[in-house]
Amino acid sequence: MSTPDIPTSLLITAAEPDQVSLLVADLAHLYGTRVRVTSRFTESSDPAAPSLHCAAVEIVGRDPWLPSLSGAAA
Repeated sequence: MSTPDIPTSLLITAAEPDQVSLLVADLAHLYGTRVRVTSRFTESSDPAAPSLHCAAVEIVGRDPWLPSLSGAAA
């Protein structure tokens, strides 16, 4: 089943690693998506700034019983 109304990949960022994990779990639970984390990394290009924890996520499907994520009313 195709999922044209949602992006197929996302970059999730947060200040703490556990926040990234919670955001991935929320994405899967709240929106009924099946996700695969393709990579996790920490971005710290600016030594004066706090590190940014990241996860690249691929959406591999969604539960068919959920309404469309496009915002259209059922």
